[in-house]
This record gives sequence, structure tokens and C-alpha cells, in this order.
Amino acid sequence: MKTFYLTLVSIILMSPAVFPQQADSPGIIRVKVDLDSVTLQINSETIENDSYGNALIPDAWFIINLPQGDYEFVFQREGYIQIDTNIAILPGEVYTFDVRFLVVEEDTTEILSGNATLDLTSDPENVSVIVEMIPDTVIAPSTINIKAGDHSFRALADGFEELSHEMAIDADNTISLKFILAFSRPAGLTAEDLELEYKPLIPLRDEMEATNQKNMFNNLTETFALIPLGQGILARLLLGDETEAGANILIAVGAGLTAGSYILGQIIPRRKLAKIREFNEEANRINSEANYHNKEIDRELERNNSELLENWMLNNQNRGTVEVTIE
Repeated sequence: MKTFYLTLVSIILMSPAVFPQQADSPGIIRVKVDLDSVTLQINSETIENDSYGNALIPDAWFIINLPQGDYEFVFQREGYIQIDTNIAILPGEVYTFDVRFLVVEEDTTEILSGNATLDLTSDPENVSVIVEMIPDTVIAPSTINIKAGDHSFRALADGFEELSHEMAIDADNTISLKFILAFSRPAGLTAEDLELEYKPLIPLRDEMEATNQKNMFNNLTETFALIPLGQGILARLLLGDETEAGANILIAVGAGLTAGSYILGQIIPRRKLAKIREFNEEANRINSEANYHNKEIDRELERNNSELLENWMLNNQNRGTVEVTIE
């Protein structure tokens, strides 16, 4: 249950669970007053209390159903202070007006009325203003009635910084508040914003590639020295003339493979190392040019962002303030 305290009338928004909501169901208004002969006007149309004693809420002065929309309620009773209030009706909601009138007395009218007129404007226009004790956001420019007392305000708009204000409002005054919002701090520019492009750096190759390749050939040389060269030599030593032909073949093949892998292990890794060093030399040259180019972009961005920040501070001079006029 939410209670909103307005001028001389409290409006209680009851839980929707009491009356199940439907998209096309009307809002239910019940009115309770502390006097008889009370006149109610809704949007300038007088409403008769022909629902008095309704079985749904027997202690209500009357009950009415209203479709969704914004309504102005005016309660009048001769000899008492008129009560005005506005409310947005939602489908399926139940609203209770507990109306208690105050007698018009010449020497206490100003104190008892407890109301002030608030003119809200803004720069820029169409700023959302959240006013304490008012359930709906007010869009400036707008004029509202507000209960006297201490109030806080928050003004918000896209592209601007939030602006807060607090002040004490006296009854029967007309107060003008102009919210002049400060521009939001701009986001920093990027290279894409200036249509600039960073140059990528080329990763260097590792000279260990050549070292690993040489180690591979060394392992092959050792393998060929054992198999088949070692097997051929061992066969001739152990078996003599009986395996001479086969042993000679193994020895010849093993010797050839061993010598070949050793020679290749000296030539190919050296060439690979030379190519790696040649590649890295060219990559270092290109990377040096890219680093210079990229630093120029960084300096350009720094200059532009500094100018952007300076303009933001210049444009925000005398902004972020609230101009107050009391009549």
C-alpha cells in the first residue's frame, strides 16, 4: 500500500492483489469525507453520490469506476477550503480519498492552506524532474501545486549530469525553479573517431628454431651411427665371413646416412638461422616505422582530447546551477 500526502487529502493506492488487475478493467475510486453536502468535480464534471452505501465498501461516501487516464479532482463544501488534486488512474487499481476539510478562517487561511505554486523550467527543455512526495516524474516546463515544507528535487536528461536541489517552500508563494544542467563529460576520442589507423607490429622469429633444427640432425646422426652402421660392424666382428656381404651393406648404408645427416646438420640450420636474422632485421625496421607512426597518433589523440575537455569546461561555465525566483 502506498500513501501520497497531498493538500488536505490523503490518497491511498491499495494493493492490486485486493482487486485483480485486468488490462481493460477500470480504476476504482472510493471517497470518504468527514462532512455532508460535499460536491466533487472530476475534470470539471460534477459527480453525484448516488453510490452511497455500496455493499462493496459500505463506509464510502460513494464509489465510481474510471477508465485509465489523468484526472483532476476538486472537492468543495461551503465554508471550507476547496481541495484540488490530480492523479493518474491505472486499470484495476483501487484509490481511496480520505477527505478532511478545514474551515475557512480569515486569520489562518495562509497557514492552513499549506500550498505553493511551483513553475519548473530547464535548460535544456524536457528535463525530467523528480520531486519528493510527488509520485510521477514532472517534465519541465511545467507548473505544479506543492505542499509547503522542505523538498528535494532531482533533474535528469540524457547527455547531461544529474542536478540536485533542496529548498524550503513557504505556503502561498509562487516559486520559479530553472534547472540549468551541466553537459556530461565527453568520452575520449579514439583513433577511429579521427579516421586514423594504428600500424600493427610484426612479431620477431626466435633463433631457437635453427638451434632446434640442428639438434634434430645431431640426433639423426647418432641414430644412423648405431643403426645400421653399428649393426654392420657388430655383425662382422661376431659372425666373421659368414655375414660379410650383409654386414658390408649395413656398414655402407649406415655410413652414408650418418655422413649425410651430419653434413645436412651443418648446412640447413645455418641457412635457417641466416633467414631468421634477415627476417628479424626487416621486421625491426618495419616495427620502428610503425612505432613512430603510432606515437604520432597518440600525440594527435592527446591534443584533440585536451581540446575537447577544454571546450567542455568552457561550455559548462555557469551551468550545473538552479535559478530560484520567489514571488
